[in-house]
Amino acid sequence: MKKALLMAAVVGMILGSTAMAQESTLFFDIRGTHAEITAPTYPHTNGYGSGAGFNYGGPDNLGMEGDGQMLWITPTHADGFETAPQVMNSWPSNNDGDQNTSTGDLYLYMTVNEDTDTIPGTNDVISSLGLDFGLTDDGLGGHNRLADLGFAWEAFLDNGGNAQTAAGANDGGDPPSWNDAKMVKVPVDATPLYAVGAGMVPTNTYKVGTLSATGGLRECVFVPTHRNDSTFNVHISVDGLLITRTFETGGDVPGAEWVSFGYNAGAPETAVNGSLEFATSTEPDAIIVVQMIGDGSGDGRVLGNDIGPFVQAKNATLTDTQTCVMPAIYDNTGDRKILGNDIGGFVFAKNGSAVCP
Repeated sequence: MKKALLMAAVVGMILGSTAMAQESTLFFDIRGTHAEITAPTYPHTNGYGSGAGFNYGGPDNLGMEGDGQMLWITPTHADGFETAPQVMNSWPSNNDGDQNTSTGDLYLYMTVNEDTDTIPGTNDVISSLGLDFGLTDDGLGGHNRLADLGFAWEAFLDNGGNAQTAAGANDGGDPPSWNDAKMVKVPVDATPLYAVGAGMVPTNTYKVGTLSATGGLRECVFVPTHRNDSTFNVHISVDGLLITRTFETGGDVPGAEWVSFGYNAGAPETAVNGSLEFATSTEPDAIIVVQMIGDGSGDGRVLGNDIGPFVQAKNATLTDTQTCVMPAIYDNTGDRKILGNDIGGFVFAKNGSAVCP
């Protein structure tokens, strides 16, 4: 028994410390279909831009994978500002379609590539996903917070023989994180025959789940770093169920699924060992900003000094040079542009900003 445990520990150390070729990628995007990601439009093709206290840059991948990992939602207001008709269709906070700008979704995708095992395998399928989603403050915190976090798997992962999912649970922290999201697909049917039907196989990209965020009550201490201190980084990590791939024949034993969490500089981040619990990404896999609509300066309120950035964003729209940050702050109609029909929403936000929370 001791010898077996020692061998297992040695194998774990080797697999955990050796950089291997990337075999799959898990990444977040605010766009609800992979087709939208692979055929990107404005503003994703212009990246996130910089200025007024932020510098997110891009696009790093021509607007495709890795260029949609940032979600902007509003805090909740005592007067229900977040669901008012003047702003309820704002983009991207209404990407979930509920006409409530304090809620929004990050969609989780998985790209399954060909396996890179030294012993080639056949009929491979992703057999388990064990995931945690950890949130941390990007700045000092203390301003707009997150009130809730949720996660749901896509229904297809429960289809077919011997497939099951468990959503996991919110840890109740501040900021909240999500633990123990689990998916299992055993590729054997009742016959028993090896079968990968309804499973995730190479070489495809699948939408596998949705991480939902809800903004907390608006915080009313206004400082230049308000937005930075109301921003949260999301990191994916390997849960105890691990991330595995099963073969009908072949494949390395013991094997490991080398998975990248998110994108960095336009490419999948360095792969980690899916058989190593707690393995995680170095760079954030998504960013959530809780900011009032119309607050271009990032100080937590909408004043006269936000008019200039609004006009700048409107002019950029006319030349198709608007970045993702511009409509995230000023688009009140959901068309991802800043035009004359957004002026009413901006004035409404400016007037509403005087009442806090």
